[in-house]
Amino acid sequence: MKYVLSLCVMTLACMAYANDKPSNAEQAMRECQAMADANTNRAAFDACMKAKGFERPKS
Repeated sequence: MKYVLSLCVMTLACMAYANDKPSNAEQAMRECQAMADANTNRAAFDACMKAKGFERPKS
């Protein structure tokens, strides 16, 4: 029982740490949205993301 409880506590701690730290893509999206409104100027947003190393996949 102690093993299961400790496993649950460690899992919750890891999840909290993972959610606390933003990923590179999330940070780049926030910066590009601040620079160019993503809802109205999609081309500027895409250019900003491409400059940061994230390119939209071709469909």
